[in-house]
Formats: sequence, structure tokens, C-alpha cells
Amino acid sequence: MKKFTRILCLILFITGNAFAQGFWFGKTMTATAAEAKWGREEFNAPRFKDAALTERGKMASALLRKKAVWIGKSFHDVQTELGSPDGHYFSDMIPAYLIQMAETSQGETWQIVFLPDNNYKIKDVIIHRNYPR
Repeated sequence: MKKFTRILCLILFITGNAFAQGFWFGKTMTATAAEAKWGREEFNAPRFKDAALTERGKMASALLRKKAVWIGKSFHDVQTELGSPDGHYFSDMIPAYLIQMAETSQGETWQIVFLPDNNYKIKDVIIHRNYPR
């Protein structure tokens, strides 16, 4: 019986952990997938700030490949370099920048999200699919 209980607990832990991660992060995209979807252009923060979504999309893979540059920076630093966030990721406090907006209710909206650590410094940068409203 103990063995069965341990196995059941392990299964529930793994399933719950996978669900929680899927819930919090949703669908994400690698730099390689972003390049295949939108193309590749070198990342340029001043251009990104005022760029159309198609141009931002082209810079997304380069930004993700060099995300180490952003790690440890404050949200203020991100906003200074990239402008005001125009995306949404669970909270207005987390900077997110749109790179593709759904044209129909069946379309996809994608954004670059700067995830915080416990001190509100950037701990990771992801490309995230925003679900339709």
C-alpha cells in the first residue's frame, strides 16, 4: 500500500507541476521557431521602440538569442530602452511587447515577455502566445 501511495503521489506531483507550468507560461516559442515564423534581423532597441509589429517580429529571434543582456536589469531599464509595454502577461507590472496581433478571432497574438525574479529584476525573456480575449 505504501508503494502504491508513493507512486500515486509522484504521478500527481508530475501532473500538477506540468499543469501549473502550462498555466503560467502557456505556449512559448524558441528563437529558432521565431526566426522561421517572422525572419531574422539584428536587434536594435531604438528601432524596436517605434517599429511596426512585422519589424519587431523580425527582431524577436535576435532579442531572444541575446536575452542574457537583459537578465538582471530592472523593468525601468527595459522600458527606457524599448518604450512602454503594449502587451499583457498576467499583470501590468510585467513588461510585454507585441510582435504579432491576431487579425481574426482564430488568429494568434505573440509577445516578448520579460519575466521577473523575486526582486523585480529580469530573470528570463520569452516569446509567449497571448490567448484570444
